[in-house]
Amino acid sequence: MVALLISGLSFFKKFTMHEIKYAYAKNEQNIYVFINDINQNNRYEFYYLLSDKGDKIQMIPVINGERQKHFRTKSDAVAVGMSAEHLNLIAKLCDEKQFYCKDLDLHVTAKRAKDEHTLEDINRRVDVAYFDDNDDFLCGIEVVHTNDINYSKLKDIHQSDYLIFKVYTYAPERFKFVNNTKIETETNRQVIRGFEEEIQKSKTDGIGEDEKLLYILKEDSRKLFKEIYPMRNKHNIGLSFNDSLRQFKVRLQQTEGEGGELIRNIERLTKQINQFHTTQ
Repeated sequence: MVALLISGLSFFKKFTMHEIKYAYAKNEQNIYVFINDINQNNRYEFYYLLSDKGDKIQMIPVINGERQKHFRTKSDAVAVGMSAEHLNLIAKLCDEKQFYCKDLDLHVTAKRAKDEHTLEDINRRVDVAYFDDNDDFLCGIEVVHTNDINYSKLKDIHQSDYLIFKVYTYAPERFKFVNNTKIETETNRQVIRGFEEEIQKSKTDGIGEDEKLLYILKEDSRKLFKEIYPMRNKHNIGLSFNDSLRQFKVRLQQTEGEGGELIRNIERLTKQINQFHTTQ
């Protein structure tokens, strides 16, 4: 198994450096087969990939020494419905059933994997689904090649309780966690609780001038967060969340309401803190 993982990684990296070809195809049991696992015993079995209409396209193993190994369509007149970059990474994830997310310092290992799985509660498909030892849904993975997860789908995922990760074909080892409302809300509660604990401790222990400014900044940041967070999906919905939020804050800063005042206060306090530290 270890040898398979190592050879799979090196093979994938080789294809990302040169012309991308199909490294996997499905057999009659609907299981992805890696080209390095093709031998005289299984070379002439039926292998396929799907067209953009969902039809099975027969794939032929091409093996000309170590440098020429890939699957190709039996007929040049048909085309696979998914790019080789996209499909290779999906198949690799289904084959290995594990990955590491640096964002969370989390190793994920599945008992079973399935591609093109529908999340029933939100009626959305993920490229890869992992299942645990009890065959319960563990997490989903979105593979991103040319287009990122579209806004509508990302919003549905974010408002669900599903654990979803995404990975880019140009960085197949870099997994990003896609937050959902439940986890994000609890995380923000922990942050706010941390702020409150620090402020309460400062009242007991006594604080210096720079710490006072910092606590005011944190408190105003918390108020600002409560002000703009519910509106994050109502502005610039074609942009990414961070870009949308940034543009919304710029517009809000120019208003005379509480939100604009909070942003201006935060900028002022940040400058004061920076000036305080540079004069010490």
